[in-house]
Amino acid sequence: MSEIIYLGKQSGYICGDKTTNEPNIGIVFDDTQTILIDAGSSVRHFQRVYTTIEQAKLQPPSTIILTHYHWDHVFAATYYEAVLYAQNLTAAKIEMMHTWHFDDESLAKLEASGHFSSWSAQMIKEHVPGREHLSVKQADIVFNDSCEFTFGESDEIQAIHVGGSHTNDSTIVYVPSDKVLYLGDSLYSSRGAYDRQALWEVIEKIKQLDVEHALLSHREPFNKSEFQAYLASFAQLHELVGSQETHYAVHKTFQQQYKRKPTPDEFYILRGLVNGNIQQRRE
Repeated sequence: MSEIIYLGKQSGYICGDKTTNEPNIGIVFDDTQTILIDAGSSVRHFQRVYTTIEQAKLQPPSTIILTHYHWDHVFAATYYEAVLYAQNLTAAKIEMMHTWHFDDESLAKLEASGHFSSWSAQMIKEHVPGREHLSVKQADIVFNDSCEFTFGESDEIQAIHVGGSHTNDSTIVYVPSDKVLYLGDSLYSSRGAYDRQALWEVIEKIKQLDVEHALLSHREPFNKSEFQAYLASFAQLHELVGSQETHYAVHKTFQQQYKRKPTPDEFYILRGLVNGNIQQRRE
């Protein structure tokens, strides 16, 4: 049974499932409304989130803010009776996705054309019930650089477009009253490779916010000190990797310098930076 994990007085999340690629779903609430950060990946995910909100005796979701257009964040939006907000690049992507079909033959064509990786296509086949009849919901309200949402008597939520290496439409959501930051996938790589310039731009925007708790879509939350160390590690690992294009050599350098093996986060960042170097050379 799922539960809401609270990060502040009015914010928390429902934990995702890595085996099905369900992302964490952010929740911001007061006595009158519940706002979701992302919709989820399937009707099954929707049912789990909705039941959890009911059991917590919160109001039914009235607003969903998308962090970006990827399937695991948007497919479930169609099942909610909620206003869907999306940054304009996200809105354009899901408008295109609204015309797609997701039966086996159509999914194979979308994979062949590069719209889905083979891994994503396989996850959709295995973990999205009723995909043959799925229609991706289009945004009800579209914003550009940022959008503010009022809850409670005077509190606000800020949705801020940051772009980044993962997708150029990535949006983060900040709850100033709780100092909670929902990152979506904004600090992840794209198919295993980082665009360093896009990554640095995201990090600089994030550093301007006062954050006590930060949540990426596919891992446990950071507290303040953990998050500061995580952000700092990008610059440290960037310097270590330099222009190297060999994973073995980079990991050997890391172990020589730090006298230990990299953590899972460090391993992911190292891999993305090296792959980014390889990709940049090929371009």
